[in-house]
Amino acid sequence: MDAQKLEDKLTCAICLELYLEPVTLPCGHNFCGDCIRDWWGCRDKACPECREHFPDGAELRRNVALTGVLELMRAGPAPAPDPDPAPALGPDPAPAPGSGPGARCPRHGQPLEFFCRTEGRCVCSACTVNECRLHERALLDTERREREAQLRAMLEVTQQQATEAESQLKELQEQSSQVQALETRRTLALTDIEVAKTQALTQAQDEERRLRGHLEALAHYDRRVRDLLERWDDQTFLQESQLLAPPGPLGPLAPLQWDEEQQLSGVESLSRLYGLLLDEGSHPRAPAEAADLGPVGKADPRSRSTPPGPAGPPTAGGSGVGTLPPMSSLPVTALTLLCLLEAPGPLAPVPSPVCPLRRKLWQSKETGTGVCA
Repeated sequence: MDAQKLEDKLTCAICLELYLEPVTLPCGHNFCGDCIRDWWGCRDKACPECREHFPDGAELRRNVALTGVLELMRAGPAPAPDPDPAPALGPDPAPAPGSGPGARCPRHGQPLEFFCRTEGRCVCSACTVNECRLHERALLDTERREREAQLRAMLEVTQQQATEAESQLKELQEQSSQVQALETRRTLALTDIEVAKTQALTQAQDEERRLRGHLEALAHYDRRVRDLLERWDDQTFLQESQLLAPPGPLGPLAPLQWDEEQQLSGVESLSRLYGLLLDEGSHPRAPAEAADLGPVGKADPRSRSTPPGPAGPPTAGGSGVGTLPPMSSLPVTALTLLCLLEAPGPLAPVPSPVCPLRRKLWQSKETGTGVCA
């Protein structure tokens, strides 16, 4: 009777079995560690017995004293020495491989030797006779080998997906860099136009001041000549006429340093590139076949189609600035073409894997028929 009361005191209120790795809540009640964690996983964090709430959870401390009592209870009283060695059972059998040192069944206290596939837990030989008699079972080491093979296969698939995701991330970063390079080229092109406009206006203002100054000098000379012609005194007329010097020559009008075609050629090139980028964005690439564990797709570079672009004639003038060649002759997408174009000024080119096409554009640029940076 006393043993039954003691067992009731050492029984978990959740699983109704003897405590297995008992933990203590702040309210003082004890539960199996796994039981209280599973309980809190699907319910509010409160004590199942007194209903005290723990909004921020509670630190589950292992009850060392209670664990020691349970180990003594499961071990049972030490057997008395028997002079007859026949019925002696000898020492307890060694734990089954994979069961860990001291792993015993919480229901029967026997070593865990089997795995119940129906219930998904390790069981002892007594469980196979009673609770798991009609269930599918396997030895622990056999089940472990099968699970390890499955996990290794899953690991290979996840590693393949990780490689695929890294490749797609790298491709996305390259495309983002190309778009950023295009935006930088646009800003620099507009800045160059603004600087050229300011210089041309400054030159025009200087020329205007020079011409106005020359007009004032001519008007002043005209007034002095007219005043001198109205003098009747011959001596004064002759003396002042020798001192009267005409203004210097006007000189040619300096042309403004402004080449409209040169300034607008870069903007026209950017306009065509923006058109190609928008056209490619409206035709997304079809994803490749998904892997076993998830739809991780990757576009095939061979499936990319190059949208046709306008083929304009080379820009006239001695500035050495050209336009884009026909898009049909370049087997790359618009984004790849963006990374090949050198940005104006100190902007470094975006790296691209299409090295032959890069060399072709550089050669075209050196001969005066390439795209202006």
